[in-house]
Amino acid sequence: MNEETEETQLDTRIEDMHNGQYRVYYHCKEEVQNAQIEILYRDESNNLVPIRGSPYSASFSPNFDKKNNELKGSYLLMQAIKELNETEKNILESKNAINIKSKDRDLSDVEVLLSVKANL
Repeated sequence: MNEETEETQLDTRIEDMHNGQYRVYYHCKEEVQNAQIEILYRDESNNLVPIRGSPYSASFSPNFDKKNNELKGSYLLMQAIKELNETEKNILESKNAINIKSKDRDLSDVEVLLSVKANL
């Protein structure tokens, strides 16, 4: 766990699911916002490397409903909706920033440059 510059090692338990997957359990006893959870494994060369997607962002609070930790919890749904809305906003901003009409207007500039190149 890493919140800005402070690093803390959490007690963990790893469960082998016997299907190529592992479940990692960890518990944080204090309230932390925007923690970075990094999960590493040893590769063929015995180097520690992060698993795909690591580090993960997390927040911990004793006031959170335990149901929010379930993959079907209401907090997960709210977070997904927030992320989708943010993505949609970014897409709309990008579309508005693209000015397709100016591409057609500037064709005369391209023609002038091509004629200059042809005369060199």
